[in-house]
Amino acid sequence: MSGRSSPRRLELWGGVECTRNRVGDRTFDQLDRTGHADRLEDLDLIAGIGVRAVRYPVLWERVAPTGLADADWSWADERLGRLRDLGVRPIVGLLHHGSGPPDTSLLDPDFAAKFARYAEAFANRYPWIEDYAPINEPLTTARFSGLYGHWHPHDRDERTMMDILVRQCLAVARGMRAIERVNGRARLILNEDVATVQSSHVMADEAAFQNERRWLTFDLLCGQVDRDHALWERLGMARLESDGLGELAQAPRVPDVLGVDYYITSERFLDHRVDRYPDREATDDGRRRFVDVEAVRVCERLSGWAGTIAQVWERYGLPIAITEAHLAGHREDQVRWLRDAWEAATAARASGADVRAVTAWSMFGAFDWDSLVTVEGSFYEPGAFDVRGPEPRPTAVAAQLRSLAGFGAPPPVATGPGWWDRPDRFFYPSVPADAAGAPGARARSARLVAKDAPILVIGGSGRLGSAFVASCRTRALGCIAPGRDVVDLLDLETLDEVLRQERPWAVIVAAGIADVHVAETWPAIVDDVNAIGTAAVAERCAAADIACAVFSSDHVFAGTPGTLDESAEPHPRDAYGRSKVKMEQLVAASAPSTLVIRCGELFGVVGDEVDGALRSLERGGTVSVMPGSPSSATFAPALVEAALDLSIDRAGGIWHLCHDEAVTPFDLTRRAATAVGLDPASVIETHADAAATMKTPTLVSGRGRILPSLDEALAVFADRWTESRLSATA
Repeated sequence: MSGRSSPRRLELWGGVECTRNRVGDRTFDQLDRTGHADRLEDLDLIAGIGVRAVRYPVLWERVAPTGLADADWSWADERLGRLRDLGVRPIVGLLHHGSGPPDTSLLDPDFAAKFARYAEAFANRYPWIEDYAPINEPLTTARFSGLYGHWHPHDRDERTMMDILVRQCLAVARGMRAIERVNGRARLILNEDVATVQSSHVMADEAAFQNERRWLTFDLLCGQVDRDHALWERLGMARLESDGLGELAQAPRVPDVLGVDYYITSERFLDHRVDRYPDREATDDGRRRFVDVEAVRVCERLSGWAGTIAQVWERYGLPIAITEAHLAGHREDQVRWLRDAWEAATAARASGADVRAVTAWSMFGAFDWDSLVTVEGSFYEPGAFDVRGPEPRPTAVAAQLRSLAGFGAPPPVATGPGWWDRPDRFFYPSVPADAAGAPGARARSARLVAKDAPILVIGGSGRLGSAFVASCRTRALGCIAPGRDVVDLLDLETLDEVLRQERPWAVIVAAGIADVHVAETWPAIVDDVNAIGTAAVAERCAAADIACAVFSSDHVFAGTPGTLDESAEPHPRDAYGRSKVKMEQLVAASAPSTLVIRCGELFGVVGDEVDGALRSLERGGTVSVMPGSPSSATFAPALVEAALDLSIDRAGGIWHLCHDEAVTPFDLTRRAATAVGLDPASVIETHADAAATMKTPTLVSGRGRILPSLDEALAVFADRWTESRLSATA
């Protein structure tokens, strides 16, 4: 940074996702969605990870929605004061994908002047703050709002995009000058998503244009956009010379740090061979039809973190920070994405680039980025903390960040390849680097030899256990699943030997007796397996500091209908439920850190009742299903993914992993039939005896809703059903 030498060690920064974007007449606010707006104690969690600085929002629209005269600084006073007390340096953001208060917009000719007045008011109130990232990703906001039509003002042309971009960059320059009148030590950290674009040879001209366009935010603030700029004519910049562009060229505010934001799906590939992508919608630009697809799904080489950093350094020679490193996905991939960002930054420093920091973005996660925050849905991607419960819960990402900050060891899954480094990342015919025009592309194979310690799945040949084995293979998690002849819950000396030889980091106990009728007939044997044997495994794991997950059931409850969370006192409905209650009690006494998962009736595994009914419907005719009582249901694949993520997080205690509604076996079967395109009327309700219609409670979670809704689960179930049928006929 200007006036500050490069730190001796790469710094770890954090970030709070704070997008406040407008879609039509609605405003979407991530600070409200994640609950951070109401939790001062979040700042202590951030500091506890070991971050040196945090990108922190004091957003214009929130502080002064009706003008500076009525500005309410109380929220900022409390939070910035707390950060100061904690010794965490704030990097303040004033606008984040927003369009300002109601009296302005991204197309307002006075937008920059109004923003500068807010920036100066902020600096006057907090003269001790030196680091600013005033407006987040100006070009990304301009593209989403002016070119793609996702956000207000929902235009779809390059002219509007350029208007919005220039006004934002002018606002940054004027805002920083206003701040510097108060604090001459203020530093500008300017961040942008600068991922590269590759293409087929026919689309090379468009890729070249987009690869030049991605630099516009940096070029504008560096004073490099004039009549000699490569895009001057293409983007009709002459009309903007008197509307901010000339001011930026003549009086630039060169950033003190260039912020590099890179997302794995931001790197794109443009291909005129649309037939290669039957599931993608083609674009017609008036000259040709083409598909715009994630490069990681088709290109053999990507720029990645290393290539992107190198391109920024070579073009500008200014200090760099990775300002957003975040990935939506399985927990091990979130951990590995941060690892890759850190290693790339470290390597760049070693090669001479002035890289200052890596920012773990979305510390408290983010909502609805699957729709580019255009609808309020249920999609949530955790960060260092998962906010779906009553209080933020640290994930394995937090452990990885503590390790990067120099406190503790990384999670055991940190050593393997991320999905972007594996051969199964390709969804379409792959394209070699020499055919894709990849600027700064690098080979993606170095991690393939890495190997994690394994997960031990006990009962891997059963329905649930085999689902765990399959998921581990899909996620490239090391996994061993010895048969009962090797590990027997009634002979745990065999387990001791496997633990010594394989040294797993986690054990999943998917073995046991689940047949309710067997439990009624031989309760003592079922207790030996389900309770005593399972608890003994958990005790051994606790002694060896190995994560352990065991499974209970909604059968631990009986009685009148209603909802029960993890704090409810068990009252087992049958012998099977009693065996599970006994297991829970033994585990709580000897291995309280064990993850104990209560779930409902499983569906989505080969051979379950729903699967059998649908197979019968496929053959024609009808199928009879007892009505039963509404109770909890759990889509097995969703259960497995959640259990693996929770195990990686080293979560413990009892968790209810069920969907958001109770359903009878009859209703579930009919809804599943509808989802896969079979006739639900062919599912016939049969007479049930009193035992089958016994009233039972529904499980809900007070610790956080981890599983998707039942409708969302059935949609995934239908996709898997269709894929399995296509595979069978291929």
